[in-house]
Amino acid sequence: MTAAASPSWPKINIAASVRFAFTAVLDNAHLALVLAWLPFVIVAAAQILGSLLGDDRWSVRIPTALIDTAAWAVFIVRWHRFILRGETTAERFFPPGWGAYVWTGVKLWLLLSLGLVVGFLVFVLISVAAPFSLNGIVGIGPFVALVIALGLAWLRVSLAFPAAGGPGWPSC
Repeated sequence: MTAAASPSWPKINIAASVRFAFTAVLDNAHLALVLAWLPFVIVAAAQILGSLLGDDRWSVRIPTALIDTAAWAVFIVRWHRFILRGETTAERFFPPGWGAYVWTGVKLWLLLSLGLVVGFLVFVLISVAAPFSLNGIVGIGPFVALVIALGLAWLRVSLAFPAAGGPGWPSC
């Protein structure tokens, strides 16, 4: 009886991936500008308007952040569609897959936020229950570990590219 080798995940060549990313942008700089100019103008206008209205208020910060997020998502989805599907033109401002990309991003940020809130509540409970001298050791150490673990988990699951989706494509 022979034991079959267990399948192993393929290794990702990080240096080659980074080289490809920079080469793709440099080789297609004109296309990157064509796909990015309108989202960039929208982000710049939102930032300027936000600073003119006084960006120290939440009533200005939140809409500015939402406009920034939506505009950059337009560019990111357009670029992903170019890299993954070879699309060089955008038929409309919000490309196919934009909603799925934004919704996936919202879910990931909510998941990260929920983990941070739970971690903070645990930190507060430990601070109340433990003597003051142990607060730093018992409370902050695990909270920092939780933040690092959540950040790594978030990075791992954020590699979903729903921007490439379309009819017949699997969604994330």
